[in-house]
Amino acid sequence: MVCRSCDRPRSTAASPWMVKPVSETTDQSEASSCNRWFWSWLVGRTTVWFLFTLLTFRNAPLDLVEWLSWGHHFAWGYPKHPPLPAWLAEAAHRATGDIWGVYLLSYLLIALRYGVHGDSRWSFYGRDWR
Repeated sequence: MVCRSCDRPRSTAASPWMVKPVSETTDQSEASSCNRWFWSWLVGRTTVWFLFTLLTFRNAPLDLVEWLSWGHHFAWGYPKHPPLPAWLAEAAHRATGDIWGVYLLSYLLIALRYGVHGDSRWSFYGRDWR
């Protein structure tokens, strides 16, 4: 019996929907290929969105300006938001001297979130998580 979604032989064990690995080598090369595609997509996505934002936003959004003004004071809390975004925005602005550093930091944090989520999903569910 063959699984329709991935063309692999199905296991005849207690649960018929579980996929039986063809061989360890195939699984490792498939996982490595998936890993390469994932990280390539992540780097490409982050680069494209950063450049798009850098080239199309002439002025910073008002929330970002608000965060930068709060970041100057390093208070433990602000009227509407927790302090960490303001601190990070101000640190990125001081490190680069321009608003593009805040944009880059935001897209790098999004990429980090995708990377952590992808790695945790693979470690929690194993290689055959689909």
